[in-house]
Amino acid sequence: MKSKRVAVQHIDPFSAAKAGAVVFPVCGSIGLTVLYINFLVVYFTTTYPIAPDGAGFGHEQILTPWNEINFFNLFLGFILLGIAGYFIGFVGAFVYNGMGRFTGGVKLWIREIED
Repeated sequence: MKSKRVAVQHIDPFSAAKAGAVVFPVCGSIGLTVLYINFLVVYFTTTYPIAPDGAGFGHEQILTPWNEINFFNLFLGFILLGIAGYFIGFVGAFVYNGMGRFTGGVKLWIREIED
């Protein structure tokens, strides 16, 4: 195995933008799912049935967390995360290329593996 040292001094902004457009919706969906589950846990552990006259629980009039979740909102969130990832990836690569000129880039060790 040979190893060599290289420096990444330029990243193609459109390549980084495409990668960001794919990574952001996936990671964002996972993160938002975890946050939503945390919200549900807090919601159900802090609310209690409202029964002033003992006739019922009273949750029929309360807006529950899943009343506003539908396929369109999930699809729209996924699309917006993709668009945000595209622009953040593009701007990030653009900034890195500008600063890479002055800092010399990121140093990497690459090891070639022979079969």
